[in-house]
Order: sequence, then structure tokens, then C-alpha cells
Amino acid sequence: MPQGEVKLMSVGANPNHFVVGVPNTAVIITLPAARARREFAGSIVWSYSAAPTGGRLTVAGGGFGIDVDIIAGGPSSIPFNIPQHATDNAPIVITLAAGGATIVGKLNLLGVSTN
Repeated sequence: MPQGEVKLMSVGANPNHFVVGVPNTAVIITLPAARARREFAGSIVWSYSAAPTGGRLTVAGGGFGIDVDIIAGGPSSIPFNIPQHATDNAPIVITLAAGGATIVGKLNLLGVSTN
């Protein structure tokens, strides 16, 4: 497939892309380096069980540098209306920061393809 061309298709669920943390612990999804260049993300969905202290979402590696502050509990998302992929073969690490003493974070990656 030529660079810049996107082939849309159904994607099977991957249990490693749906993670529930434990209180006051970061939640991390890592797309391995060997596959990262071919990964496409439809959206990143997260939630905190209450308003976090120091809430933050980062996506790093593969050319990504997304860094978002999160100040409220409940769900939110970043939709990628145009699919994104890595520009090199580094792992892509998606991190939802620890939310605080009793706060549980949840992180979901939807629409990921290995094509």
C-alpha cells in the first residue's frame, strides 16, 4: 500500500488494549516496536473513577509526542479521524498517569490494526 493511503477494514479486539488500573497507579499500553510502524489507532478512550490529581495522558515513541492534562473524572477520548501510525520502528507507549490515592484509571485503545 503506498504511503499515505489508508485501507479501512474490520479489526478484531485485542484484550491487551483494554486495561483497568489499580488505585493510584499509572495505566500503560505499549505497542511493540516490531509492530508499531504498522499500527493505526481509531481512538484512545480513558476514564478516572473521580477527579484526578495530576491526571495526564501521554503517547510517546514512533514520532508521537501527545501530552494532555486531564482535570476531571469520568470518560473522555481522542478520536483520530485520520488514522495515525508511527514514523519509525520505536515502541509506542500510551500512558494514563496515576490519578491519586483511591482513583482508578482505565485506558482503552480502539480501532488498532496490524496491516
